[in-house]
Amino acid sequence: MMRTAFLLLFSLIIGCNSQKENQFQQWEELDFLVDENYLAPALLDSSLGISFRPIKGFSKINTPISSLEASEADFVEIHHIFKDDSTQSIMSVASIANMPDSLIYGLLQNPEEYFNQDGIYDQAIATSFSYDNFKVIQLLLSNNAVVNFKLFYVEGGREKFQLDYIFQRQEYLDFPKALESSIGSTKPIL
Repeated sequence: MMRTAFLLLFSLIIGCNSQKENQFQQWEELDFLVDENYLAPALLDSSLGISFRPIKGFSKINTPISSLEASEADFVEIHHIFKDDSTQSIMSVASIANMPDSLIYGLLQNPEEYFNQDGIYDQAIATSFSYDNFKVIQLLLSNNAVVNFKLFYVEGGREKFQLDYIFQRQEYLDFPKALESSIGSTKPIL
């Protein structure tokens, strides 16, 4: 039976202990199964150098979200926010061009130091992978209420950027194939 990239991604997350930056020279290449049925039309962000597809049913909103972690607030410039009104799930696309590499790569050494200082998450796990010329550091944050996938694209676009997918825990199991499809639909543009 063929494993999807999403299952491989979870295997990486579950089996991954924190890694050191100097051990971070091999990026495992993943393939994502992109199912058009789960996706909205493609959007371009020329300043980031990417095209991406939100999950179907997520609508673009213009209201800023002020829930950035203190460690990101100075370095994140949100370009797009999408929300599924029925589940309160959110997707955002942001520039992290000004985020120091030491902060991003520090996630692999100790994700809790950067994104769980207040202890609200039961789980803070970082891993890395590559696909389609992108190099990505993924951070999974979760507790009994929320599951948050933070994807830091450190190479492959015109500048570093971040995708965030935030799901209510009880709704999260409805989205695995949609999440995989949306991540896999993100492509570099020239």
